[in-house]
Amino acid sequence: MSHAIGHVTWRAACGLVLLACLVPCASAAAVKKWSVLGPFVIGKNELDGEAWRSSNSSELGGAALKKFVAQSGGSVAVSWPEVDWQSLVNGVGGHEILEWQARAVGGFKTDGSNVHISCQGVTSFTLDDSQSFVGDLYWAKLPAHVVKLKAGNHRISIRLRGKLQTQFACHVEKPSSKSPLLLFGDSFAALPDVISSPDVPRGIQICGDLGLGSANQDPDRWIKDLRPVLINNKFLSLAPEQPRLHLAPGQITRASVRLEVLPDVGPCKDEVFVDVAFEGMLGEERSRSEALRLRLKCRDVTRQSFVFTFQDADGSLQHAAAVLPWDTEKSPCKGACPVLVTLSGTSITARDSADAYKMKFNDKDPEYRFGIEGAWLLAPTRHGAHNWEGPGRRTALSALAALPQLAQRLALPPVDASRVVVAGHSMGGHGAWLFAFAHDVLAVVSSASWLRKDQYADSNKVLLHDLATPKVEPLLQGLLRTAEAEFDVEAQAATVAHLPVLIRVGSQDRTVHPWFSRRMYRTLLSEGAKDVTLTELPGKEHWWWDTAKPNDGGAVNDPEIRNFLKRVLDKEKSPSSLRWRSVVFGSVGGTLRHGLRVRALARPERRAEVSVELPEKGPAVLATSNVVQLQWQRSKEWQGVQQVLLDGQLQSLPQEAVFHQVQWCLDFGTWKVCDFAVAQRHQRHPNQAGPMREIYSAPLCGVSADEEGEKALQFFGNMLVMTGHGVIRLLSSQEVEVHGGQVTAPASCENLLVVGAPENAVVAALLANSPMAFDSSMLSLGGCSWLRGENLAALSLLPWKASAKEPRLALVATGTSRSAAEALTMLSTPTIPPMARQPLTHLLPDYVVLDVEETRRHGPGGYLAAGFWSNDWQRLPSAYERCTPRGDRGTQHRSHRVAEEL
Repeated sequence: MSHAIGHVTWRAACGLVLLACLVPCASAAAVKKWSVLGPFVIGKNELDGEAWRSSNSSELGGAALKKFVAQSGGSVAVSWPEVDWQSLVNGVGGHEILEWQARAVGGFKTDGSNVHISCQGVTSFTLDDSQSFVGDLYWAKLPAHVVKLKAGNHRISIRLRGKLQTQFACHVEKPSSKSPLLLFGDSFAALPDVISSPDVPRGIQICGDLGLGSANQDPDRWIKDLRPVLINNKFLSLAPEQPRLHLAPGQITRASVRLEVLPDVGPCKDEVFVDVAFEGMLGEERSRSEALRLRLKCRDVTRQSFVFTFQDADGSLQHAAAVLPWDTEKSPCKGACPVLVTLSGTSITARDSADAYKMKFNDKDPEYRFGIEGAWLLAPTRHGAHNWEGPGRRTALSALAALPQLAQRLALPPVDASRVVVAGHSMGGHGAWLFAFAHDVLAVVSSASWLRKDQYADSNKVLLHDLATPKVEPLLQGLLRTAEAEFDVEAQAATVAHLPVLIRVGSQDRTVHPWFSRRMYRTLLSEGAKDVTLTELPGKEHWWWDTAKPNDGGAVNDPEIRNFLKRVLDKEKSPSSLRWRSVVFGSVGGTLRHGLRVRALARPERRAEVSVELPEKGPAVLATSNVVQLQWQRSKEWQGVQQVLLDGQLQSLPQEAVFHQVQWCLDFGTWKVCDFAVAQRHQRHPNQAGPMREIYSAPLCGVSADEEGEKALQFFGNMLVMTGHGVIRLLSSQEVEVHGGQVTAPASCENLLVVGAPENAVVAALLANSPMAFDSSMLSLGGCSWLRGENLAALSLLPWKASAKEPRLALVATGTSRSAAEALTMLSTPTIPPMARQPLTHLLPDYVVLDVEETRRHGPGGYLAAGFWSNDWQRLPSAYERCTPRGDRGTQHRSHRVAEEL
């Protein structure tokens, strides 16, 4: 069918196709017949509109309803050979135009019993146009979803996305009679190594907890008080204390198992097998999973890398690889050893990242020498398209924080986490810059790196071909981009300009063109860099194992890099200059740099700067921009400094014998030591920095008081697992209480995600001191009010103090029960494969108000308001608001400007 089909006709056509493509719900039966409407243009961002909701017209040459049949195994191949793709590339410019979206619909029939449904190759799918489920985007064996359906016909609808072509598959099968508690491993497992060496106590040690995929495949009941069961193991036993876990109906997560080495066991040779099961209470019954066999590798730490696990900032269990320092008579570790943090490119495992640091001194060496002379090598990783931004950067920082404790526990060489060099290749080269902006490092090595994702090749262009583009005015676009400002490497080049920097790239690199390295080199020089080197290696492409001769270290460990590392690691931690600058955006405001930490910005959404000069005599000179709270901490750089001239105002530093740090606050133009009254004017604690993705800055719990919200949280949690092996603890409504306007939750909850209507007690308590005000008929914010129709929703960061802990963050999704749940689900669904970021981590400021249906059609063009909160949690004047009367088809509310702004 080559002619266009109108919007109404498309829906009718789908109904006719469904009658023909129903399949019986046999075991593991693939949904075979599909009707697909497309192709439509699509943007490169996480959220874009669905063209078929508004029109059948397509810039790609018209939309057609086509029928596709699954191949053997159930996969469906979708392509559009009738589209002249080359002419589009030539005429429009750029490979971005090769990406398309389409709507696929398939059907099946059930007898009224529960069914298992799974779809591979897609981020999500919707059943009967009512509930959304997480797809297995990477074909990684994510468990199926158990759904209770009425007898009769049902349909699956999918928002397809592809580049030229794509493949997907959906299967429907009857559940077995086995336990609804399921364990799974494969790529979802985080498995530490078992290590041995002459210095390791008791012969062997295990390097952290096990992380296993777990799922509750009961659609109605919780599985509570899960406990691991270890089966017939000769090396390991369960530790007495185990992490407590409950699984909500339909929830998928990663569970932790804490093990101990049995006494008097000998060293292991190649691997240790561990058989693990889980059991918990399903109502009044005890449910037990089938056992899962895990294979732990045995590693000799004197000559091999090893993998360890650690708790990330968001509470998830992640893993990294490490290599002990190797010492020579010329370069021993003096006391604790410094660390080289190395960040890998896309799809590289932690072990492969660490093992890339190998070389031989001569051809007669029988074995490779792994690691770094005189320093620990640390290679963190995290599944998914983090780009070492957001949660990915926190993973790298968490791995570094965990390494000293691990070394101490395993009696390995001590770690000096204050003396760090960061290096990376490709995506990791981008990450090396970002890590250096967030942590006080000695030097940076960045190889084959790009500077900003939306400028690199055809990846993630912001509002280029998006359906939202004509609907997003410059102010809103600026706010969305502001949410990503801290990942713009060039904009923060001044922060590392005083450090030794080595930039490397192959002259024939066509994956990440040398242009990016040349640009960063020029930018650093323009910022006053003195110790920066750019090396373009003749004839080399993106990766190489040997630079000048066999086994010489290659792309990440050849003589140039080794000599650079030796030079910078031999130095004490001190700036190479008596002058430096720090550029700060948003959540990086907490970064400690040479004894100074920016604690609060005057305008949280704006760039801030601190410049420092340490003269030989007299006070240190500090100049700030957009900073209202600054912390000084005594360090070697400040030896002998007694006073500071802070923005022209003289401040005295405290004596070391009294205390080691001081905080200054800008109080009506005057800098002074912070007291309680002054600090109260900066109510937004550094733990409460935005934007929205900072909800992952601490362990996160989610709660809803209604069924729709619970399903949205289930979707959100399962999407966390699929996209980044992240976790959220889902709570029953009885576990969160309100007393005297204060929300209390279990002690393990540090940040909170709440879904529900404004009348819900928890939502109401969190909104009580917010400028976002709801009454029976209106949502008001600043100078705008919107009628509380069925499509109005809002997502907002709000202050919350966890029980007996420092102030933290709550994220509230509110509106009607339905619109709040739909808004969270929609904004948590990445539309850009395969680089699907974790939910709510891209192009989202502190808050958004949206029309759900309009946002489905126009992406962020459906936002009614967006912005950042001030330090006292008030609306900033930079906010975007749209509140003139609208008559757009499908909207369910009117809006108006209230009297105070007329």
